[in-house]
Amino acid sequence: MNQPVFDKEILYRAIQMTAAPGVDWLENLYIFDSTDSTNNKAKEMAEEGYPHGTVIIANRQYMGRGRMGRSFHSPSGLGLYMSVILRPDCQASQLMHLTCAVAVAVINGLRRELHTPMGQGPMIKWTNDIILPPWKLGGILTELSLDASGKVRYAIVGIGLNLYHRRSDFPPELQDTAVSLGMCFRDCPPKHHLINSILYELHRIDQHLDDKGSIMARYQDYCYTLGKQISIHQGDTVRHGTALSVNTDGALVVRYDDGGVGIVNSGEVSIRGMYGYV
Repeated sequence: MNQPVFDKEILYRAIQMTAAPGVDWLENLYIFDSTDSTNNKAKEMAEEGYPHGTVIIANRQYMGRGRMGRSFHSPSGLGLYMSVILRPDCQASQLMHLTCAVAVAVINGLRRELHTPMGQGPMIKWTNDIILPPWKLGGILTELSLDASGKVRYAIVGIGLNLYHRRSDFPPELQDTAVSLGMCFRDCPPKHHLINSILYELHRIDQHLDDKGSIMARYQDYCYTLGKQISIHQGDTVRHGTALSVNTDGALVVRYDDGGVGIVNSGEVSIRGMYGYV
């Protein structure tokens, strides 16, 4: 598998030339050779007043971040590292499903480029992992800034995907759980096509974020976690059960092994047979 040569000017032109009509966000597209994290850069730019739909892409992140403070392996040229500034006019309580909405956009964009039918190809592990079962392909990190009343000042949507890695490009601790598109698809789409497809889908969903029912119905279609035996780690407590559904706020509905049914809003969820839960 040949590794593409990164040049931010070439990538910028390729994105602009192949963009889907109507995606006006590309008027505010910024590409960096390297940054600590595209989410950190996006937050800096949001504080400086950059508008809704500003897109930040990096060739490398030297402090890439994931959910719950984890690092995200972001070597030069091998992945897609992108963040978008959103400025929705709403309270934070109305955006509980934002991570799920972004996950739907990512899967829609990947399927558009990979031409995979429903039930095959990339899926979602609740709540924010993008997977090619049983391996992790990438993830989503959403962060909100609020005013004193709980209204959203801005939201940062971060997307990281492994594109061109070989198994040996991952650090040893990830080689048994991580995967790249190039490892699974002989014809891995070019990075600018993937960027444009994901941005098209994210732009479309952003215009209908209040339609929680439709967004969450599609999320459930894509959610690999549902129907699986899982363990839920919350602090020092671990419970086992079966994932039943995801509600309109993005919370996981679980039937526990003791027969009770509960709602999981946070914590680490492991699927039996994946990521070490056996």
